[in-house]
Amino acid sequence: MPTSDERFRLLFESVPTGVLVIDEAGTIVLANRRAEGLFGFPPGELKGRPLGTLVPERFRAGHPALAASYQSARVPRPMGAGRDLFALRADGSEFPVEIGLSPLTLSGRDYTIASVVDITERRRQAEQVEVVMHELAHRSKNLLTVIQALARQTLARSTTLEDFKHAFDARLTAIAQTHNLLLEANWVGVPMARIVGEHLRPFVESGARIASDGPPVVIKPDLAQRFGLALHELATNATKYGALSNGVGRVAIEWRVERPGDHFVLSWRESGGPPPQPSGRRGFGHRLLAGMQDEGLCERVDIAFAPEGFRWTIVCTPQALVPA
Repeated sequence: MPTSDERFRLLFESVPTGVLVIDEAGTIVLANRRAEGLFGFPPGELKGRPLGTLVPERFRAGHPALAASYQSARVPRPMGAGRDLFALRADGSEFPVEIGLSPLTLSGRDYTIASVVDITERRRQAEQVEVVMHELAHRSKNLLTVIQALARQTLARSTTLEDFKHAFDARLTAIAQTHNLLLEANWVGVPMARIVGEHLRPFVESGARIASDGPPVVIKPDLAQRFGLALHELATNATKYGALSNGVGRVAIEWRVERPGDHFVLSWRESGGPPPQPSGRRGFGHRLLAGMQDEGLCERVDIAFAPEGFRWTIVCTPQALVPA
């Protein structure tokens, strides 16, 4: 049968938080194994240490006043309510903590029980949530801006409500396709091959003669959305006016990075279709393709209505790619 002291020790060591018992002088008189582990001390070495030695140097000057404040009103309460608390390990590293204080009186002497919880992981998760929420707000705002611009420009080029509905729906679908690819990739980026494959799949399935080739590179989120919409416009225009409007024309899509850390180049080349007519290409799609030079990550856009077929080439900075 365990003695009362043994039962106390078993209970003391079974507590899932670090527990320190501190006397009126601010000296640690008892510490459980969990507390020793949190602070990085071997068994038995916390006992007899001043509590102030566990306070980081940058906060140590204010510790005596806080301790005196607690001693003047000894009631259970959290330590440092409303403030970020940090503790000091034996190796000199700091870690964020939550500390609960409770008064204890034994044999006429006052003690304080401090329960200590390492909240490093909790803070990391909270910071991740904050980053995600900030990114979500940023992306939502950007997406709304793009959709509003799409609506205005599509409406300006539409002669009937049906024309508007058909074109606007197709462009929203293109945005949604890239959005889904980004969700799958946790918004890190999308492989260029997947952007091409997803946005041109409906055209390929309908028998269009489209070939694509390029190295395995990953495009950053904002530019991936622009590329997706650009490919949709290129394929739509090719179907209406260009190489995909007859039975023999072809489209070649190529992308390359000359060497690691170099610029990224994406090109669309049509051949075998009717001779391109510049006046028939200056709608929303043309403005989108030409305007991508102003997107920050792209330095040059070349558009050519060559006799052999329409050409579009965009040159982007190395920052357009997610590092391998």
